[in-house]
Amino acid sequence: SVMYYRSSETKSQPLWTASTPWNTSVISKIKIPMYRLRVDEEYTAKVHIEVAGETSFVCTSTFRSSKTDYDFLDKKPFANVTNYKGPPGFDVLMTDMGESHDDFQGIIMIDNEGYVVWYYYSGHKTGAFDQDT
Repeated sequence: SVMYYRSSETKSQPLWTASTPWNTSVISKIKIPMYRLRVDEEYTAKVHIEVAGETSFVCTSTFRSSKTDYDFLDKKPFANVTNYKGPPGFDVLMTDMGESHDDFQGIIMIDNEGYVVWYYYSGHKTGAFDQDT
C-alpha cells in the first residue's frame, strides 16, 4: 500500500491506496493507482509492504500531479465550497460541465475544498445523471 498526501499539507488526512499483491520473483515493477490527486500539486508518497502479516515502511518519494491542460480546470480551487452549517458532507462531488466552457464538455470531480481531482472529456454535453453511493 502507499500512503500519500500533499507535501505542503503535512497535517492533512493522508490517503491510502488499496493493497496490491505482487510476487518479487516475477515482478520487478508495479503500478499502483492513486486517486483524488489535486491538479498540479506536489505529493509525498510512503510505500509500505506486508510480509507474513507484518507491515513495514519501505521508502518515501515525492511527485507532482499533472495538469489537465484546461486553464479553467487548473485554477485553484475550481469551485467555492461553502461550509454551511458545518463541513461539506462529501469527500468528492461529480458534476457535468455543459456548454458554458467552449473548449471542454464532460464530467469533473472536485474534492470537498473545491479542487479538481478527476475529469473526463466526452466532447459533448453530458446532461443530468444520478450517482448513488
